Amino acid sequence: MRIRSAAVTLAALGLAGCPQERPPPLEPIKVGVLSPLSGALAGLGPAWEDAARLAAEEVNAGGGVFDGRPLELLFRDSATTASVAVTAAEELAAEGVVGIVGPGTSGESGAVLAAVAEPAGLPMISCCATAADLTAQNP
Repeated sequence: MRIRSAAVTLAALGLAGCPQERPPPLEPIKVGVLSPLSGALAGLGPAWEDAARLAAEEVNAGGGVFDGRPLELLFRDSATTASVAVTAAEELAAEGVVGIVGPGTSGESGAVLAAVAEPAGLPMISCCATAADLTAQNP
């Protein structure tokens, strides 16, 4: 009996050391975040980025999205300027984001929507863009 137990134990230990095939890691879902780190609203940007990071950490700690994919945030400074926000959004689109959070003002948001988000088919949400013409475009 002792010999059989010893053999089973040795076999189990031997198998425990064998490499096991693991599935490849899932590609992250990338979301772009445009926040004002410079310009007129620069004082708000860092806190907005921290809030986005916290949300992503909670999503990822809960198992990720869809089939367990991690959420990856890509941050860019919108500089509280429409032209800078458009350039930043173009960079995010080129990096393969599936959507954009921000920017913070209606002027920036309208420019990004027209120049980048709509042509690329990217959903966009802004906490602070309140211009009526932006709302009218999404009944």
